[in-house]
Amino acid sequence: MKGLVNFVKTFNYRDLIKGAAVTFKHQFKKTVTVQYPKQRLEPFPRFRGRLTLLKDENGEDKCVCCMACVRICPTQVIEIKPGKKEGRKTRYPVEYNFNMDRCIFCGLCVESCNFGAIELNNEYELAQYSRKDFYLTKEKMYLPTPKVEYRK
Repeated sequence: MKGLVNFVKTFNYRDLIKGAAVTFKHQFKKTVTVQYPKQRLEPFPRFRGRLTLLKDENGEDKCVCCMACVRICPTQVIEIKPGKKEGRKTRYPVEYNFNMDRCIFCGLCVESCNFGAIELNNEYELAQYSRKDFYLTKEKMYLPTPKVEYRK
């Protein structure tokens, strides 16, 4: 009982009033919560999402298989098998495989590409139910990420 009386005597009520004032002040501010599945935020311009291959105006691959992205990737998630096409002076990727499961989205591959053949897009809904869905081939890298219907 003596400890409770001592606490009441030394309790600083000014701090309690200051804390209540801060709470009351924020009570009537506009909320910033986004109801996620119904509303989606637009990512910032520098956001690094999924890796995407790009094509030029003629519909040809911009990639010339210089292997700069393969060499610079710290997790070694990019595999390219180069090939040669008739009527084209430069090489092109016969196979371009990307293991998104291990990617750390650092953007070094995009910065090292001198031809602007790859970019990190703004997709951020990358969840999948199977690990094999994270392994992207050349054909899948041109398409947007498929939307997954989430199960409960």
